[in-house]
Amino acid sequence: TMSITDDGRGIPDTKKQEKGYGLLGIKERTYILGGTFSIQTEEGKGTSLIIHIPLHEWG
Repeated sequence: TMSITDDGRGIPDTKKQEKGYGLLGIKERTYILGGTFSIQTEEGKGTSLIIHIPLHEWG
């Protein structure tokens, strides 16, 4: 599990609807690897990205 957190402005609702591909790309790659991706944000209090990718034995 990897968590990235800041104490910045958060992501306002208007920004959540933009058509950028950065976070979408992270989400898609996480799902391809069998993982989960979530964003927790509160305007004025910061944002956390949480990525969990399970470890597999490839032998």
